[in-house]
Amino acid sequence: MHRSAVLVLVAISAVDGVRYKRGSGQAPMESGQQVARLAPPSDIVNGLKDFDPDSLLLDTFSAVAGFDFSGDIGSQVRDLAITTGLSALSMVNPLLGSVFGMLAGLLDWGGVDPEEVLIQKILDRVDKMIQQALAEFDNKLTRGHLVSLMDIIQHSREDEIATRSINSAITSTVSHVFNSSCWSNANNCQVFYTSWGGGAALIYEIKLAELMIGQYCDVYIRNQTADDPSFKSQFCKVRDRLSSHMAAWKTYRSNSSWFHKGRLVEGGPGYFIEQGHDSYLQSGQNKNDSNVKNNQYSGPNCPLSPHQSRRRRWIAEPFNYPPGSSCTFQQYGRRRSTENHMNSKVQVCHDSWKADINDELDTMQKEVNSIVRAIDNIMGNKC
Repeated sequence: MHRSAVLVLVAISAVDGVRYKRGSGQAPMESGQQVARLAPPSDIVNGLKDFDPDSLLLDTFSAVAGFDFSGDIGSQVRDLAITTGLSALSMVNPLLGSVFGMLAGLLDWGGVDPEEVLIQKILDRVDKMIQQALAEFDNKLTRGHLVSLMDIIQHSREDEIATRSINSAITSTVSHVFNSSCWSNANNCQVFYTSWGGGAALIYEIKLAELMIGQYCDVYIRNQTADDPSFKSQFCKVRDRLSSHMAAWKTYRSNSSWFHKGRLVEGGPGYFIEQGHDSYLQSGQNKNDSNVKNNQYSGPNCPLSPHQSRRRRWIAEPFNYPPGSSCTFQQYGRRRSTENHMNSKVQVCHDSWKADINDELDTMQKEVNSIVRAIDNIMGNKC
């Protein structure tokens, strides 16, 4: 794990003012003492603003895949800090804290500003996976169940009763996030995996699975119970549903039928590009109307189609030709050379858009793989 990532993860996850006794795995607490289980979500998110969330999560959950769950989990978490030279900090659970903060930000919960750098980094890495804002999708995932779970985790005392309450809340939440119909019958999952839930649902499934793993470690770090947490029995099903959703979504989202390449048109100063579009996200309609949004490929390799604005119903602005969208007949040599140059720009845009899709899918796949390995380790490959 990167030195800087561990430093932040360890620091943000500390219980306010509570340090572990070295080597005991238990947090000292006076009878009746009320303490926060985790730092406020806004503090966690702010503390992680300078870090890449993908690398941070892959590092931490890859580490869980190597834990010895028959041993002292608290000491193994602290060993991660020792490798960075920060053993003197010796604080609580970095896994639960980091995922808790990220999920709070995605849910716009707990005082986290949705414009925070960390949350924007996460959303930027999945911007082509969701058709609408995640907040608009929350109703499909019964947002109340997730928020209720977050409340319980945030405000629970540091005792065994509270830990059992958290474990029970996770148990009851999982089926809602993974879709009750799909959870009960794997044959009912395909629509949820693709057109109904799709990438937005997968993002929440990933975060809940990571939260479960973090809480599982938390139970044994605190050494508050001799029993496995109640949600452990769900891990195998979580692993299987998550893997199936990732596979189905990857095939669905990368299907070539979504991607419509632009074309070179003779007109304007000579030639202009009518830009292509991704029909999963974009309408492809009225590309020459600047008042219509989200209708074509965009980005540094994709000049927008020439367009005009309608000031009034009967008056239109002259056409605007964005940089790179048009040229004269012989701007790049003979007409054939110019045509080849402009057609190459059309192709580069089309290919780069698809490459971005594949990159986002690969990132999600790596995160799912790290979760699967961690669950296999927790379950002793008994799934």
